[in-house]
Formats: sequence, structure tokens, C-alpha cells
Amino acid sequence: MGRVDNLALTQERRVRAAAARRMAMLREESTRLRDEAVWLRNEVTRLHAEIDRQRDYIAAQAFAEQEERQEAKRQIQEVTAALRAMTAGRDRMEEAWRMSAAEHQRLLRSTTWRLTAPLRWAMGHVPPPVRRLLKRG
Repeated sequence: MGRVDNLALTQERRVRAAAARRMAMLREESTRLRDEAVWLRNEVTRLHAEIDRQRDYIAAQAFAEQEERQEAKRQIQEVTAALRAMTAGRDRMEEAWRMSAAEHQRLLRSTTWRLTAPLRWAMGHVPPPVRRLLKRG
């Protein structure tokens, strides 16, 4: 065994040492990748849970918004109905006022009213104590 055999043996040892270092490095890389895969699976699970939570929150918000819309619609209908009732009441009062005004005008134009005008004027100028005595009688 000579020098060539020693060189071959040394070379083989170097190759084996390099292969062993490469294997150790690959094992470390494999472990790191496995750990990263586990972390990624956990992260995906967490993100799915977050998505589900957000979806539930959005659904709850949509439901609450729908209820608020319905309540607002109901209130609008109530206010509209009240406004219609008030408008109808106002219209009835206006009509009653018109009728009263027309009746008042008929009274003012009546013969009786015109004939009693001087008496009303005279009574308007009588002092209140005398007027009270006249009413008692």
C-alpha cells in the first residue's frame, strides 16, 4: 500500500466527511422545513378560524343593520300616518272655521243684527256697574 492508497484513503475520508456534513445539513434543513410546515398548517388553521369569526361578525352586522332598517321603516310609516291624521284634522278644522266664518257673515248681514246694532252700541257705552244692574233686573 503505498502512497497512492493513502491518498485514495484520505480522499475517501474527505468525501465521506463532506457527505456526512452534507447529510447533517440536509437533516437540519429537513427538520426546519418540517417545523415550518407545522407552523404553516397552524397558521392556516388560525386564519380559517379568523375568517369564520369575521364572517360571523359580518353576518351579525348585516342582521343588525337589517333590523335597524326595518325599525326605521316602521318609524317612517308611523310618522307618515300621524302626519296624514294631523293633516286630515287640520283640513277638518279649516272647513269648520270656513263654515263658522260664513255663518258669522250671514249673522252680520242679517236684519236682526242690523236692527239691534244701535242697542249693542248703546250697551257698549254704559258703565259696567250699571250694565250689571240692568242684567240683574
